[in-house]
Amino acid sequence: DALLSAGVLIILFSILQLATQTSNSPAVSLIGNPNALGAILLVLTPFSVSRVLTSKRRFTQIGWSLYSLVIIINLLLTLSRGAWLGMFAALSMLFVLLLKHYDMMSWSAFKSWWHGRTQTTRLILSGMGISGIVLSLAAGALLINSFSIPARRPELRTRLWNSALLQFSEKPITGQGFFAFGHDYGLSISIPDAQSHSHAHSIFFNVLAEMGLIGFSVLLISIGFVIWLIRKRWNDVPKDERILWIAAIAALLGFGVQHLFDLPAMMPIVALAGMFTLIVVCVPYQPQPMTAKWRKLGHPAGLTVLWVGLLVSGLWSGSIYLNYLDAMRIAFGQSDNRSDAQKLDDYRETVHLLDNVIAQDPLMPIYRQQQGLVWGLMAADGDVEAIQNGITAYQAFLELEPNHAISWANLSALQWQSGDIEAAIQSIERAIALAPNYGLFQTTLEFYRGDIVREEKIDLPDYRYNHDYAAFQFLREPVNITFLPQLGWVSDQNN
Repeated sequence: DALLSAGVLIILFSILQLATQTSNSPAVSLIGNPNALGAILLVLTPFSVSRVLTSKRRFTQIGWSLYSLVIIINLLLTLSRGAWLGMFAALSMLFVLLLKHYDMMSWSAFKSWWHGRTQTTRLILSGMGISGIVLSLAAGALLINSFSIPARRPELRTRLWNSALLQFSEKPITGQGFFAFGHDYGLSISIPDAQSHSHAHSIFFNVLAEMGLIGFSVLLISIGFVIWLIRKRWNDVPKDERILWIAAIAALLGFGVQHLFDLPAMMPIVALAGMFTLIVVCVPYQPQPMTAKWRKLGHPAGLTVLWVGLLVSGLWSGSIYLNYLDAMRIAFGQSDNRSDAQKLDDYRETVHLLDNVIAQDPLMPIYRQQQGLVWGLMAADGDVEAIQNGITAYQAFLELEPNHAISWANLSALQWQSGDIEAAIQSIERAIALAPNYGLFQTTLEFYRGDIVREEKIDLPDYRYNHDYAAFQFLREPVNITFLPQLGWVSDQNN
């Protein structure tokens, strides 16, 4: 009930976005990503449909039917192909298990049950069936058409999967380590001009890359155990509660099917939705009461300690990130009408505030990278002392994330500005090795070597970068800067 109630708010914001937007972009509601929104709606769908079957009154049956239809239409409008396939799998499983629940696996049994329904119920079920067929056909047409959209070509997925297999082949037993996919993705593809990505867009490929055969075996064993548990508990679940349990099974299957092609569970709200369905499927319906005193006391005490620890650590981590946001907004969230002196003062305040943030969380790379960016912008505006500070910040960042080509290029620009030509050449060569398809870096190397003359006009490179990289994120609100202006070139030379 809580999940379905929360879904009302999520769907409301999704509808508002679709109704007020000026482009044809899919809604993201409160979730922030179409695939993640699709995952939430996917989990909601079987539970909502099950309410249609368990409601005792005609009014509530009609209400749940309309709610289910709105969820499914909204899910289709996310344009998340993985969620579409997951919804098809979930509803198909729901239908098959309901037939088994009502002992209607044979045609004669189904006909007997159908004739025993009231006319209103038959109309509702017929409407749901026709709507399901129409929506399935529409989803199939949309799915086929989506492959013709340039931004949704199949190779955008297969590129990630190939990289995952390459990482797996390097360490097939243990994998590269948790959250390592985004860190190593840049070694198999040119970023830029390709976009960075923090996961392989598939649970199977991601586990193979990061946890190897050990992790993949655990995943398969876990899936097998859940299937065994479902078969074992079919008769243990009371019949009056079985439809809810069946809905959870269908939701869990759909959730898993989507994660063969997407990985939205990297977002906490999606992971919690998936864990919720898993708990409903696996929790014993006839639990054994605890009798030992140490368990009666220890179980709630342990949970209390766990939740307090999670809360404290979350508040601590969140406060650091809020300090980072506040610091960056000073430099980038102010009016564009600032004078050069005011802008430098804001930059200076930001980098000093970031010193405190870095001291609290020294292993979070993004803080150092963004500090290097601000120092570099100060250097571009004429602050000579900022040059070496920017070099130091970028070097510290690259010790943690050595595969980030853009930061190697920015480092080279600051080294060139400082007069260290040899170091600048070495750094831009590292950038070229990581991003051989991006012509700007090669042009910059030719300039450093004296083979070409730099033009007076400077243009920022045109690169639709991805905010997500490895285990961290760029600040989404005010910062849309990737390259330092010292690195820019005339547009016709970028080619």
